[in-house]
Amino acid sequence: MLAWNAQPPRPDLASPFLLEGQGEKVAVLLLHGFACSPQTMRSLGTALHMRGHTCYAPLLPGHGEMLEDFNMVLSTDWLDAAEASFDHLKQRYDRVAVVGFSMGGTLGLHLATVRALQSLTLLATPVFFGSWVRRFYPMARSFTSALPVVFDVANHRARKRRKLGVHTVLPVHAVGELLALLEEVRPRLSQVECPLLIAQSRSDHTVPPTNAPFIAQNVSSRLRRLLWLRRAFHVLPVDYGFRRLEHETARFLAEVDARVTSLR
Repeated sequence: MLAWNAQPPRPDLASPFLLEGQGEKVAVLLLHGFACSPQTMRSLGTALHMRGHTCYAPLLPGHGEMLEDFNMVLSTDWLDAAEASFDHLKQRYDRVAVVGFSMGGTLGLHLATVRALQSLTLLATPVFFGSWVRRFYPMARSFTSALPVVFDVANHRARKRRKLGVHTVLPVHAVGELLALLEEVRPRLSQVECPLLIAQSRSDHTVPPTNAPFIAQNVSSRLRRLLWLRRAFHVLPVDYGFRRLEHETARFLAEVDARVTSLR
């Protein structure tokens, strides 16, 4: 078996955060990606908070822990955590939107089928990977418990900062649970009816960019937008174009909120 230096993210960067905003504004649940932490969503959360939104970013199960613990997690643990986090905000706010990065977006799609989301924003979100992943995964599982992380960030400065808030390896068993999560969510895309913004880079080396139009074509949302970002790779919340992403996310939240308010 191969051995890796499997260090979790720094505890101060892996901690959940809650930014209290103005009560009349829609609250936002921020869901981080696989092997990431709430730190990935911090800049976006701060930008939305400055516009009056309450933003809550939980730490998903297995994340922020040692490799052995991360490899014990099940996809149902992530689903349960996403639902509990949404319910936590919903107890305090009438209107809750979800913004999910990568696997966090996949969890957001699940939430859209079981909860009343005001809107959903997906950032580089997968519902499938390339066929090579399905072929490679069984082999990887047979000879190692972990694989090295690829920091799929074009901005070199952001890449250095990001390394402090993510796992140094990918737990192989948990990767299998991620693949199971995609298989669980993809057949239910037609049940997604809330307003939807999908942001994707054509230069993403982690999630096939074809996921974005596939999701857009298979959901039932009347309002759906597809935003293509240039120069960035996979980690959209911290890469090139993140300011535009923050602006477009805030504008989408405001547009949906205005529509909802006008119907009351």
